[in-house]
Amino acid sequence: MAHVPPTRVSDNPIIAFFQYVWSAAYTTAKGLRVTGYNAMRRPRVTVCYPLEQLDISPRTRARHRLLTDEQGEPLCIACGQCQRTCPDHCVVVTRKKVTVTTPEGEEKQVNRPDTFTIDLARCMYCNLCAEACPVNCLHLTREFSYIEGDVRALTIDLDGLLRPEPLSEYELRQRETAQLAPGDGEEG
Repeated sequence: MAHVPPTRVSDNPIIAFFQYVWSAAYTTAKGLRVTGYNAMRRPRVTVCYPLEQLDISPRTRARHRLLTDEQGEPLCIACGQCQRTCPDHCVVVTRKKVTVTTPEGEEKQVNRPDTFTIDLARCMYCNLCAEACPVNCLHLTREFSYIEGDVRALTIDLDGLLRPEPLSEYELRQRETAQLAPGDGEEG
């Protein structure tokens, strides 16, 4: 790389002032040229949310959900593994004993959650609680938009964990493509 000698600044203070002003204006214009090029040539990546939404990744981890059985009861056995695993200590589970009837007609005592709360304001959505679940009843959905005016409203309880969320546009499209995919076992 060639050595560029420093620009000679005049001894006259008025000329030196204008040399500095010219240098500042030139470098500013040079920088604005690059900015203008990138602003006009590159595609926009921001959208006007919520009017426009980008497709989210299928691997997105957001709101927590508990799976239920055919009768609508939670599959959770209230073992507390999710509570012990959570690094933010935002999961709280208390258990109660419930009598259930097995398919053979026997009555059996099982653990069910009495309370199950997750503080979404403290959660970092690491998915460790779902991975620690021995019955795989806790999972994180892709529902990420929960707007609240008060941070205390970001605590989700057992009813909120069991409530099925409405399908997002992305999930509806995924279902449509899965239904329209060729080779679903139909022979034509």
